[in-house]
Amino acid sequence: MIASIPVLLIIVIFAVVAFIVSRRDRARQYDERQLVVRGSAYQAAYMVTVVFLAAACICQGEETAFLCRILLCLAFYGGLGVFAVYSIWKGSFFRLHQNPLPYTILCFVIALLNAFTTGLRLRAGESFLQILAGREGLNFFMSVLFAVVGAAILVRRLADAGEEG
Repeated sequence: MIASIPVLLIIVIFAVVAFIVSRRDRARQYDERQLVVRGSAYQAAYMVTVVFLAAACICQGEETAFLCRILLCLAFYGGLGVFAVYSIWKGSFFRLHQNPLPYTILCFVIALLNAFTTGLRLRAGESFLQILAGREGLNFFMSVLFAVVGAAILVRRLADAGEEG
């Protein structure tokens, strides 16, 4: 039963993303300022990824395999997180007049589902370090990433609402 949960979750997430993408209006585009900010976000994300990958390359051997795995996860998820949060905070993540609410909900749903998977492993008796060392550690990092991105969207929306009101 537990083995089929990830497959069902992937199908549901794919369906939700496909629905969101199919509804987007092609007339809404990014302005020049947004494109410049997105370029800066890509640069910052690239630097974070390179730093963590360089640190992971230094780790060699059996005794540092756990640290290397953590650094590789941080390189991937950290780079994505830096790009997303930087872009969101600077107002360039979403196209002009795009409603971020579906993305906010999707971020928190993905974070909760991945945290649920981590929780199932903890409940089954695995230690947190065992989870991080295994494939299931990816679920934990993904839950953190999407929770941070969802929170960044919410904070940005609150800041925008405060400026308008």
